[in-house]
Amino acid sequence: MLLLIGNLVEKTTAMEKKMSENTGDRIFAIMSAISDEEKEICIHCGKEWYKIHHKDGVCNCCQKLGRPGREKMAIAKSNFITFVFLAVAIVVLFFTFYNLRL
Repeated sequence: MLLLIGNLVEKTTAMEKKMSENTGDRIFAIMSAISDEEKEICIHCGKEWYKIHHKDGVCNCCQKLGRPGREKMAIAKSNFITFVFLAVAIVVLFFTFYNLRL
């Protein structure tokens, strides 16, 4: 009976040792993958985050606040430039026709 219990304890100890070695290898692999992950700086708050947490240049916190990403900001900038161009064109045309009337 004691021999049977001794063998069981030895097998259990060997299994635990093997599991802990595998766990250490897994943890090392995960840490290596995390350290290889690129970081990116948020365009709004300037904090550095792992790229996986970024969406279009915006960190997770700023996304929750509803701040726009690079693409939406580029579209807004393009729309603003178009608006300014059209406003200047209208003013130029208005003054051109106004001076022709005088």
